Amino acid sequence: MNIWLINHYAVPTKFFPLARPASFAKHLNKAGHKVTIFAASAVHNSDINLISDRSKYKEEIVDGIHYVYVHTSQYKGNGKKRIVNMLQYPLRLGLVCRHFEKPDVIIATSVTPMACYAGLKLAKKFKCRGIAEIADLWPESFVAYGLIKANNPILKPMYLFERHLYKIADKIIFTMEGGKDYIIEKS
Repeated sequence: MNIWLINHYAVPTKFFPLARPASFAKHLNKAGHKVTIFAASAVHNSDINLISDRSKYKEEIVDGIHYVYVHTSQYKGNGKKRIVNMLQYPLRLGLVCRHFEKPDVIIATSVTPMACYAGLKLAKKFKCRGIAEIADLWPESFVAYGLIKANNPILKPMYLFERHLYKIADKIIFTMEGGKDYIIEKS
């Protein structure tokens, strides 16, 4: 099968130590699947951008894994530039993906909800299976960490968006325990 992993921050581990996507890709490759990881070019929490010119994307094979970097702007911290970066990736992803062979499965990770949504929408466009890999509970994390009070009106549309992700996914994978209970509680 041709499998695309859509994960905003899944650059090679030599740049950012997010090992799960790389390990997953290696196991899928070993099982005979063709795997491509689509990640943003700006490496999180660093000054590194893997695209130094005006190219829309860049391909690279690292440790036997095919990476495609979608050109995004650099940022530091959690300010406005990071929000711009988080919007650039899903908006540009579709334009980049049309240059590649149609996938059989897209696994879209929720490290940013918009990236997960973009991956699931691409699955619908390509008429393939769309799997949501839930790595962060957005917006529940904001409440749990005290960043937003539970009664904040902005949470209602965020929870609706989260539910919509679950509904449009063909399957859902949680990277933490209690995922199924969480969905039942929030539905």
